[in-house]
Amino acid sequence: MRMYALLVSILNMSLTGGIAIVFVMLARILLRKAPKIFSYALWAVVLFRLVCPVSFSSAFSVMGLLRMPAEENGGIPFISTDIVHTSDIVRNEYLRADMPSPDSDEVKIGSLLQDAQLLPADPPEAPVAVATMLWIFGMAVMLAYSVVSLLMLRQRLIGSVCLRDNIFLADHIPTPFVMGVLKPRIYIPSSLPENEQGYVILHEKIHIRRFDHIVKILAFIVLAIHWFNPLVWTAFVLCMKDMEMSCDERVLKEMGEGIRFDYSNSMLSLAAGRRLISGSPLAFGEWNVKERIRNVLNFKKPAVWIIAVSLVFVAALGFALAANRAGDKAEGDLHEISGNQEDISGIPDEKEIRLASKQEQMMMSRNNMEIVVPISPELSAGLQIGADMTELDYASDEIVIFHDYFGLFVYDIELKKIVRSLDLESIGCHFTQGDNYCEVAVSEDGKTVQLHPMSSDRMYVYSVPDKLLVKKPYKSMDGRFDDFVDITNIVDYSEAGKCSHTAVSFDNGDYGYLYTSDWTLDTLYYVRGDSTYKLFDFEETSD
Repeated sequence: MRMYALLVSILNMSLTGGIAIVFVMLARILLRKAPKIFSYALWAVVLFRLVCPVSFSSAFSVMGLLRMPAEENGGIPFISTDIVHTSDIVRNEYLRADMPSPDSDEVKIGSLLQDAQLLPADPPEAPVAVATMLWIFGMAVMLAYSVVSLLMLRQRLIGSVCLRDNIFLADHIPTPFVMGVLKPRIYIPSSLPENEQGYVILHEKIHIRRFDHIVKILAFIVLAIHWFNPLVWTAFVLCMKDMEMSCDERVLKEMGEGIRFDYSNSMLSLAAGRRLISGSPLAFGEWNVKERIRNVLNFKKPAVWIIAVSLVFVAALGFALAANRAGDKAEGDLHEISGNQEDISGIPDEKEIRLASKQEQMMMSRNNMEIVVPISPELSAGLQIGADMTELDYASDEIVIFHDYFGLFVYDIELKKIVRSLDLESIGCHFTQGDNYCEVAVSEDGKTVQLHPMSSDRMYVYSVPDKLLVKKPYKSMDGRFDDFVDITNIVDYSEAGKCSHTAVSFDNGDYGYLYTSDWTLDTLYYVRGDSTYKLFDFEETSD
């Protein structure tokens, strides 16, 4: 599974990088009159796209212009790491609670599951294994070829003589090149005329000064990773061309345009040996001589306006290629306990269905966890309260959490209405007594509710802020809310039968508990100190 995810990540980067390569190739045409350093600089964004799976998002983006997929976890998901399967959740219907509007539309579970992101299934093992092994084999071949080429080249350097500093003369090389990483050396043929050594050595020094020898290594490694993508091979060749021609232009700028013909003749005479080091990223020489000579002979100092326009163009295009398409800002937002009428129903909308990221879902799958679609109960004013009375599970200055056989509910004190509701019968947690009694525990912060049928080794965990319901192996809750006192310590025995068995004790001396006058849902109240809150108001109407 990990190798599958890695391979998919590489493929996504390769596709994203391929788009950037096409645009850089088109940009090179527009920049043909500009100094080659600008074309060379654009390849940096291609390198970024091919090695970095994540990026920033912006409205100013080529990916947005092309309507590419919006970013997901910072990357562009051309290929998903999830192969979703249909869950074994069996539901006949997905209904809005019969509060406050009896005319609420029914939402069929089949339609919901079609749009929902469910658990990832394991990808087919055989095809993934073959593809992964083929990819690794391709990288190994390229790296092995490079190492062998480097070893062969080092054999040719035996007997080289230091001319000065890091410059060496070698008898068995036909072309100059730079070799090394931390302490790069310049090697030039012993047969190179002394009058040509100046600009040839300067050319190699400029490579070192600009860290081109490091860039070449990185580019070759990226090429080895993306060896299956022909656009990356094209990009490697064009990047090396721009590297060399921009270096040539720098030599002409520093030594004067008067050396153009001599410089061109030197490149032509050295052209025969360019294949010697083409396979090694740790040593590179002068190739693509024909285009380089043409560029040197046609070189003229560019006008200031050309440089200015090119600079702005390259900066803007680089930014646009590096940025992902900005998605809908509302996507992925979590619903807090605050409310509108949709919150009361408890039905997940498009945002809520996307709550769990793919990474979280994969982790759930590995830990034997399952995302369950939460359902809200159908309620009516005359619905009878259970014989054991509704149980108070949690209370704070902001919310009250309680449950009975007909459901679990979260009441917002400030809004004075139910903001969360969960049908317990649909998940088998509606028994309030007997062998299958459902134990309900709430965390100290009131954000997590744990529902455990006593006869089962599984439990349900309900996240209050985002309405996410997960089924997982049972584990006793640590740090559960337990600020309860017996109701008989608060009210008279004559009234205790109409109250929840326990009350919540507050620091200011108040007590909070549930109360009913005629054992129907319409007369269920939450009492705290001198305040009374009607928990269900069936007289409200929705828009």
